[in-house]
Amino acid sequence: MADTVGQQVLDPSVLVEEETIRGYKAEDYYSVRIGEVFQDRYRVIGKLGYGTASTVWLCQDLSGQDEYIALKVYINRSKVHRELPIYKHINSLNSEHEGRAYIRKLIDSFELSGPHGKHTCLVHEALGMNMEELRDLVPRGAMDGYLPKRLFYPQGEDGRYSESIHLAQMISIMGPPPLDFLQRSGKSKLFWDDEGVWKGDVPIPETKLEIAEARLQGEEKELFLIFIRKMLQWKPEDRKDLEDVFMDEWLLADLIEAGVVTCDRQ
Repeated sequence: MADTVGQQVLDPSVLVEEETIRGYKAEDYYSVRIGEVFQDRYRVIGKLGYGTASTVWLCQDLSGQDEYIALKVYINRSKVHRELPIYKHINSLNSEHEGRAYIRKLIDSFELSGPHGKHTCLVHEALGMNMEELRDLVPRGAMDGYLPKRLFYPQGEDGRYSESIHLAQMISIMGPPPLDFLQRSGKSKLFWDDEGVWKGDVPIPETKLEIAEARLQGEEKELFLIFIRKMLQWKPEDRKDLEDVFMDEWLLADLIEAGVVTCDRQ
């Protein structure tokens, strides 16, 4: 059963995503819900994409074997599935070719019974995301002009990577790292003293995240910085999980303002 507490509610009178596709029929698609768990293993976090033959969802793997996966749910009218046998063939190959590392493998597959028929489901590795790909998720390129394409340029005058420059730039954007975080690695003593004070061979730039953000003002800027800081944290355990980031209020702002999505502020 899906956990719908605190989730955004869509206005049923407004067509969104696959509903806008020519020839769309609701009964062809399985109505996936945020929080729904498939196979007692895959818990749905958010929607990644859609098309004429399927929808794709980001899920947490509750078994712990894979932290996150991408679940592709086909429509019930797909009688011939060419993709599944191809992936099974690829998985069966015992190849040491370097290109194999760049082919996303099939983790699992299963059949889902819906109210109007059966749906083939494919479970893939969830691909990582960089800043450019994150921009693509935001409606209408909303991140364009807000942050530079790269927050850090850790090259010295010789054009080579500099760890000192990289760390100094991180401090300018993220603030100083917590002392207990520095104490996790002896290497930190190369750049910080015992009190956590920077002693690297380059100065800390005066740039801040508030300055790097280019256009927003007031509450909108505040919400955007909250969104970015969910990910920009020194301690891995302080970074928000994908569900929190995916459902962020700033990220959904256009849909909330249009009344397509309602947000329960806690």
